Amino acid sequence: MFVCICKAVNDKSIRRAVDEGARCIEDLEQDLGVGSSCGRCRVHAEAVIKDQLNASGPSESPVPFSSSSMLA
Repeated sequence: MFVCICKAVNDKSIRRAVDEGARCIEDLEQDLGVGSSCGRCRVHAEAVIKDQLNASGPSESPVPFSSSSMLA
């Protein structure tokens, strides 16, 4: 389904961009042009990003836990 009519970007393209590292609407704007014209697609595009991030599970590079931060 098309998310951004102005740039002819569909949800599959957004999901692929997320899989390749896009994490926010600004990343999509830079990579695909999403949200750079009329802006009506931004909310839907952000929802697709969130959905894809949730579907892909936890981040591949988790934030390291430092036990020294617990010793204050």
